[in-house]
Amino acid sequence: MGTTTIVSLTRRREGAKKKSPLFKGGVGEADGGLQGGRQRRRGFEAPLPLAGEGWGRGLPSSGLLPATLRSRLKAARNDALFLFAPSRLRVSQNLNGFTLLEMMIVISILAILLLMAVPSTQDSTVRKQISDALPLADIAKKPINQAWEATQTLLPNNTAAGLPIPEKIVNQHIKAVAIEHGAIHLTFGYRANGAIKDKTLSLRPAIVESAPIVPITWVCGNANAPDPMTIKGQNRTDVPARFLPLSCR
Repeated sequence: MGTTTIVSLTRRREGAKKKSPLFKGGVGEADGGLQGGRQRRRGFEAPLPLAGEGWGRGLPSSGLLPATLRSRLKAARNDALFLFAPSRLRVSQNLNGFTLLEMMIVISILAILLLMAVPSTQDSTVRKQISDALPLADIAKKPINQAWEATQTLLPNNTAAGLPIPEKIVNQHIKAVAIEHGAIHLTFGYRANGAIKDKTLSLRPAIVESAPIVPITWVCGNANAPDPMTIKGQNRTDVPARFLPLSCR
């Protein structure tokens, strides 16, 4: 074979390489073409990505992954970027709940409201107990009123009124009812609130001395009688004023 023949064969071989799609662009592109062909046969997408197109250190380039897996990874990356964005973190931190300072402020406000409500509730309870107990004094008022109408005198004690001893006249909140020179003294006890237990409330007769025919008016606790009338008997009331009904203040 002559020199002319060898040169001719070499030129034909090079021309074939240039026309072939696998060898287009030279040796380097031929290798890429071969790899691209293999990837297409295996279900991969081509061409290969350039350097730096990977998603991070240690992760393969996106071009080396199947299309479905690559789309899932992209969706996961987007979700992660959304969840861990600085603005998102700030919002989630604000939604975590109360801070310790806020909780202390709320507890302090609730404690103040509770302290304000407890005395008011206690006062109402005690006043109701006193109001419920007052009708028991009627048992002593009747003989005193009758004695005044008949003789214009005030009975000195329970015996003169025909009543049992004071400790026998009781109810749920009263442990004694005593008559003393016309005045009636109620002593609280038993189921009475501790604020008035063993305390006394006095009911005193008010009369018109210049007109004995006028019936007795009963004055409760620290209340005053009308000007023309005179209050008889001693006031032994020691129940705190805030617990007394308005008619007894």
